[in-house]
Formats: sequence, structure tokens, C-alpha cells
Amino acid sequence: MWTICIEGPYKFSHNFAERLLAKEAVDFPVSTEAVNSLRFDIAVKLLLNSDDLEDLCHFCGEMEKETDLNWIQSEMCLRWFHQAYVESPPTENTFKCFACSF
Repeated sequence: MWTICIEGPYKFSHNFAERLLAKEAVDFPVSTEAVNSLRFDIAVKLLLNSDDLEDLCHFCGEMEKETDLNWIQSEMCLRWFHQAYVESPPTENTFKCFACSF
């Protein structure tokens, strides 16, 4: 039996490919609890190994500059956007980005 061990962002893919190429059996847990646990572990690893996107406009991906004054933050998800890309909403109103508006 093969045990899934995720130590780095590509460890799972690498181990999976090695087993397939070696024509070894790959045994995955199939219970709902085991699958959800594996999903949770993968999500945590992805978040911990992700880049910090706090200083990016979540519309265009451009990095914030100290001279940029025309940014607005979504009240729900706390992401930042250039006002021009979100149709320049009034800053005195509560702003919800397109993702939070659904």
C-alpha cells in the first residue's frame, strides 16, 4: 500500500507519477472523511506556500506603488482594487467587489 505524503507543492504529483511509471498499485482512501481530510491538508499546504497577494490589484494584478492613491478595498473580502477597474465607486459608500456581489 502506498501512503500519500505531501511535503512540498509538487510532492504528491511526483510520487503519483513515479508509482504509475513503475506500474505499482496506487491506493487512495475513499471514505468521505478521508477524502475531506486530504482536501483540507492540500488546501492548507497551498495557502501556506502561496505568494502574498495583499499588495496586488485583484483585477489587473499590478503591484501597489506608494504613489497610487486611487485604490479601494472590498468590505467583505478585504481585497484591493484600482478604482478605475471597478467603475470608480464613491469611496464614502460600502464597496463590494464583483466576487463578493454574488
